[in-house]
Amino acid sequence: MLRSLAAGLLAVVLPWTAIADEPGIRMLVDNYVNDFNAKRADKISDYWIVDGEYRDLTEDIIWVGREQISKEMKSVLDGDMTPKLSVTIASIRMLGDQAARVEGTTSIQIGNDESGEPRGDDFDFIALVVREDDAWKFSSIDERAVGDLPTASEALQQLAWLEGVWKDQTEDADVTTSVRWLPGRNFLLRVFQSDADGEDPQQGFQVIGFDPNRGTIRSWSILGGGSYGDGDWQVEPDRIRVQARQTLPGGSTAVGTYVIEKVDDATIRVKIVGRSQDGSPLPNSNPITVTRVVDSIESTAPNKSESPAK
Repeated sequence: MLRSLAAGLLAVVLPWTAIADEPGIRMLVDNYVNDFNAKRADKISDYWIVDGEYRDLTEDIIWVGREQISKEMKSVLDGDMTPKLSVTIASIRMLGDQAARVEGTTSIQIGNDESGEPRGDDFDFIALVVREDDAWKFSSIDERAVGDLPTASEALQQLAWLEGVWKDQTEDADVTTSVRWLPGRNFLLRVFQSDADGEDPQQGFQVIGFDPNRGTIRSWSILGGGSYGDGDWQVEPDRIRVQARQTLPGGSTAVGTYVIEKVDDATIRVKIVGRSQDGSPLPNSNPITVTRVVDSIESTAPNKSESPAK
């Protein structure tokens, strides 16, 4: 059933489990800061997974992969200036026992200004860390200058291309999903119906919005089968990652990361990675192709996928 729901473009959003290794994660951050400030550029790559990503959302800078991150950091640390980094962690949210979301602020000081005062910049950051080879490493870091927040409508423009009706038909399920703006264009509403072989039709809806306290896009979902959840979104030009959490009807908890890749304007691929339920790992899903059948939901007559929203 999870396979068919994943095909419905984030049909399920999964919840966090209360398994924590905060000391190990804080040690990762402390060691990173210490090596940065000691200008040990050769050590920086040790803190990242191979396909890790760093994004400066204010300057629209993206470094992809351990090799590029190490190269760019070396360039920064080998310069004439001696930058000094400090990090304040505001929260750590475990996503199962193999991943966590870390939020906080960073300050980078580069010398002093003419009056002798420290000169630098402050950033809000969100980091995804994962456990690899019994060590915590960075999977991604998103930074944005403090105070540099878009409006809800501006932030959600990154997802405007999702508007319309999407269909997926696998061997065991037929999924229809509609995405449209709510009045005011500050939220997107996603409604879906999944008809799987041998199962009752599954319906549900998801509201996608911008959380100004976190400075990120989030979603909240309810499924007709009795589960509910929320998700944290990381949006790139042709890819979306949703760190998702779900409470199942019987009280079990599950986590997973949806990876949505935009193939073209009418096609996306969806897969789920890093899945676990009550702390027990589950296999990653196979990629599923989802196709747009209508550009704008307002241009169509109501269809079966819209019924929960009425």
